[in-house]
Amino acid sequence: KAYSFIDFNPSGEIIASVGCDPDFMLTVWDWKQEHIVLRSKAFSQDVFHVTFSPDNEKHLTSSGVGHIRFWKMAHTFTGLKLQGELGKFGRTEISDIEGFVELPDGKVLSGTEWGNMLLWDGALIKVQVCRKNKKPCHNGSIEQFVMDEGELITLGADGYIRVWDFETIDTADAPEESGSFEMEPMNELKVGNDVSLRSMVKSVDPEAQSLWYAQDSNGGIWKLDLTFSHTTKPPEKLFSFHAGEVTGLSVSVNSHLAATTASDRTVRVYDYISKTQLCQMKFSAGGSVLAWLPQIGDDNTVFFFFVGDRYDPVGFVEIDGPVSYMTWSPGHFDKNTLLVSCENGVVVEIEAPEPGSYDTSKTYQITGLAMRTYTFKSIKSRLR
Repeated sequence: KAYSFIDFNPSGEIIASVGCDPDFMLTVWDWKQEHIVLRSKAFSQDVFHVTFSPDNEKHLTSSGVGHIRFWKMAHTFTGLKLQGELGKFGRTEISDIEGFVELPDGKVLSGTEWGNMLLWDGALIKVQVCRKNKKPCHNGSIEQFVMDEGELITLGADGYIRVWDFETIDTADAPEESGSFEMEPMNELKVGNDVSLRSMVKSVDPEAQSLWYAQDSNGGIWKLDLTFSHTTKPPEKLFSFHAGEVTGLSVSVNSHLAATTASDRTVRVYDYISKTQLCQMKFSAGGSVLAWLPQIGDDNTVFFFFVGDRYDPVGFVEIDGPVSYMTWSPGHFDKNTLLVSCENGVVVEIEAPEPGSYDTSKTYQITGLAMRTYTFKSIKSRLR
């Protein structure tokens, strides 16, 4: 039904893809000839990623829910086959694995849900890497590993980017009783609060080789300077979007504005002529539908709601004109009243109805509510 990930081999000749539910197939494609070279079931549950080894095009790695798998394209008696070996967690707790990287010597370094790194040699864990005093490398899942000019970079769902000494990790050994190797990152960058980093790519501009662009699964695209010097520029948020699907959209009837809502608990307003977001607000729950209400109702009514954990309707009253403006009385007044001005010059003061004081089983129309009315008379003709 869907693909979760695809990757070109280093030469660009073939592509590996992994499918989603229900088949979870790993497929190797000759994309120029438009045909399948090899295919095999990757796992029985969701597979997040698959990549070719940058140093050995016959080797691939895939990972996902509770597993990591190491693949070889091997020649057998019946031709070229995909042979996959599942990683054995042994005494280490089984983890979903998002990020991993194939190392030049054939080892694989992967992340864990709890934020540590696992160094795989063959299908076995050689060592678990953590920070000093058993602190995790990241607070939460490591989403991506990047090898760049001999340095190892990790991206965390905690919003941090950390740089590690690759040689130290590649040659790490741990005491038999603990199975953990402790080390500290060489550099780190906190991208921002409420940031959950998902992936990162390096700028292709030769004049800006230290610039990277990162995707934030909370709805942002960031420009990052990873020079780690006293002249390093702070992270810059280039774009802000909804995190996840947009569940509701409404447009204004009298301006070039559109409003959207989503399960990320935000409502955003856009000017679609200038293609800019004007404002946003975050709420305590996600939205599914929103409507752009007209500024003025012309049915000569005022409807009251009681606002608590939700909006509970109290009822409405009829007045002597279309409403043009409303304002509540100041808090120090003896009574809580609503002052309503109408387009025809009528001003009405309405005493606020008490919730539950009126029978609304058949209609929400309230009768007997205290109101005072005054009609302004125009003297425009006399002034003229």
